[in-house]
Amino acid sequence: MGRGAGHLAGNDELSKDVLQGLRHLVEDTDAINRSAELGAPMCIDGHDPMIEAPLADPRFNRVVVTPLFSRGSNIGALLSASSRPDFGEDEDTLRLAEAIASQIAVALENARRYEEAQFLAERDSLTRVLNHRGISQRLEQEVAESDRSQLLLGLVMIDVDNFKLFNDAYGHLIGDVVLKRVARILDTSLRRSDVVGRYGGDEFVVLLPNTGAEAAVQLVERVRKGLEESPIDIGKGCLVPLKMSYGIAIFPHDGTTSSELLTAADANLYRSKQQGGDFITATGGDDYQGPQSLGTFSILDGLVTTVDKKDQYTRRHSDNVTEHALALANKLGLPLETQRLLRIAGLLHDVGKLGVPDHILRKPANLTDEEFKAIKNHVTLGELIIQGIPNQQEVLSAIGAHHERIDGRGYPRGLVGNEIPLLGRILAVTDCYSAMTTDRPYRKALTMDEAKSELRRVAGSQLDPQLVSVFLQILEEGRVENAPRVAFAAPAAASRDPLSSRAAV
Repeated sequence: MGRGAGHLAGNDELSKDVLQGLRHLVEDTDAINRSAELGAPMCIDGHDPMIEAPLADPRFNRVVVTPLFSRGSNIGALLSASSRPDFGEDEDTLRLAEAIASQIAVALENARRYEEAQFLAERDSLTRVLNHRGISQRLEQEVAESDRSQLLLGLVMIDVDNFKLFNDAYGHLIGDVVLKRVARILDTSLRRSDVVGRYGGDEFVVLLPNTGAEAAVQLVERVRKGLEESPIDIGKGCLVPLKMSYGIAIFPHDGTTSSELLTAADANLYRSKQQGGDFITATGGDDYQGPQSLGTFSILDGLVTTVDKKDQYTRRHSDNVTEHALALANKLGLPLETQRLLRIAGLLHDVGKLGVPDHILRKPANLTDEEFKAIKNHVTLGELIIQGIPNQQEVLSAIGAHHERIDGRGYPRGLVGNEIPLLGRILAVTDCYSAMTTDRPYRKALTMDEAKSELRRVAGSQLDPQLVSVFLQILEEGRVENAPRVAFAAPAAASRDPLSSRAAV
């Protein structure tokens, strides 16, 4: 071994300034790229006046840059430096540099492959978040750490609403896009300390260290808002909204083991699904009080609850239609008894959808002619359902007329103008506005301004022009915001249904 090779094998401790100087030296000369192109070591004079930042340290008169190759790919470079002005000019030095570089390259590649194998073993190949195994292991670790430190731990179970129907309508490739979009939104909406995993299929689990129920709800609401702003483009400019349901459990209040927490979160997720999806359910405390009913209308309350469980859009839409219809009735100065009947009609105007198959109601794509015919039948079905309830004739006529048109081209009877009952004409206006401004499975909602323009366009043909004019005044006076989609369920031991804190939305 020559003298130069002996110096090459040395291992002097280098200061941060010297290492920085070496980096600038190599960057100024583009030595790494040039040595990689040559596939052989190359020498640099550390004090070349052509270099922008020459090395001041006398130990580095000469630097040998040797490329690191592994499996035919360049993965870096080995820098060898000496104070000798002839360093790197003899063959022994260069051969030794190449031999050392070869060994380093193999070691680095093996280390990289091992780290990648470890990463892939606990990562979901599609979304790149933790897989079932990875999130389960992390949950065990977080529970143990929370138990040791006496800190709270939030666990959120998340399920993509109507994912199967989404796959059926657009295919599994779009379904994969949905899952990747969800994973990205979870990853970017939450804190760096939070952990995201795909639990299986369209289910995700999120771990929220040192987080209680209220903070967990706030974080999940941030995710929900992120989804609202990220609809899926299925082509030709058609945007389809994404919705998910959420169940929250907190250590140690809902459980002290991973299995107990998962069970509690899954139960709350089920409650969110019962609310129609796009809902957040966490566990409440001792001040929980049972759900409020509609008073004397227990039969109607049962129908509303059944509609709620049938379809997530139908119940929220019915609440929204009712709220706006009452505002319109109040603006018109209608009697309180008429407003009471209108409230019942608004909540139940789509009750006939109980007889429409789920795959049609929730289809995230445009309906075929046959499917639309089935949807139109919901008016007649609604009348048949309401007929069995005594003293509700005005409610029945309103429900049966909310899809009639002023020009006579509506259904089911083709009524014209004032032949359509007033309550039916009111519901037609607010039903149309709610449908346009609410996300549907197959398209993103219109903005308020877009919906107002459309109301003006169809006034006099589809809708009563006088009612449209009054309703537009109401919208100008103040916009009704959606209330939080959150419920706090009773503790598991109480075996009670969740109490929703939402207003009509």
